[in-house]
Amino acid sequence: MVRHGIGRLPVVDRNNEARLVGIITKGDVVKAYEIAARRLEEEA
Repeated sequence: MVRHGIGRLPVVDRNNEARLVGIITKGDVVKAYEIAARRLEEEA
């Protein structure tokens, strides 16, 4: 996303790609990564 200057991506229904169900942002991805990294540290 960063490399191509994309700040958000559409999330579509897997069974109906014409149906938009949401939008995911760079911030959403970063936040999920941080949560996953924190959980891995706690498990170690």
